[in-house]
Amino acid sequence: QIHPGIEWYVPHRPSSLRNNQTGREAIGPERAAFVDPWDLDLQISTSHLNATQKRVLKYLVDALDDNGFLGESPEMIAKLFSLPESDVRQCIAALQSFEPAGIGAKNLQECLFLQLRRIDQCDEIAFTIVQDHLQALARQKYAAIAKELRVPLSRVENACSLIRSLNPRPLNGKQRKDEAVCYVVPDFFVVERNGVFL
Repeated sequence: QIHPGIEWYVPHRPSSLRNNQTGREAIGPERAAFVDPWDLDLQISTSHLNATQKRVLKYLVDALDDNGFLGESPEMIAKLFSLPESDVRQCIAALQSFEPAGIGAKNLQECLFLQLRRIDQCDEIAFTIVQDHLQALARQKYAAIAKELRVPLSRVENACSLIRSLNPRPLNGKQRKDEAVCYVVPDFFVVERNGVFL
């Protein structure tokens, strides 16, 4: 779930991506492919990881919620696979390096951090706001943030604009690869024949 009290703009995929599928197609009419255009299974299979790491990563992908967050702890996963916790954390870090940015985070704050780290020369104020002032950002209390951080208001506004451009739901609730697709069956059809609708 998204941080309580925070409303966020979630960007839609461009029409070019919706109309032109990339990655692995759905297998059978009753199955949907994973998130398009970011096929996590494909990213795992083409990575330079060993077999054990790929097995853990596949488990991590299956454990993601609809937003792309990972709710299970590294300690629990390490016990499940009888691996050192440090190995599991390396696998989580690998997952977090995949597309879409922010995938595999444990919460909204980490999700935003992961995305900010991919931005070249990102203003440190943005990191500070995510760390300590998310609620103030949600309420648009930019002046209060600027006063507390002792920086110009314009700098805070720019940082907040950048943060709001990020995606707080990396998977956007997209259908998972193993979930059945619910098709809508129309009650009737209207057919035009010689200018007459039947």
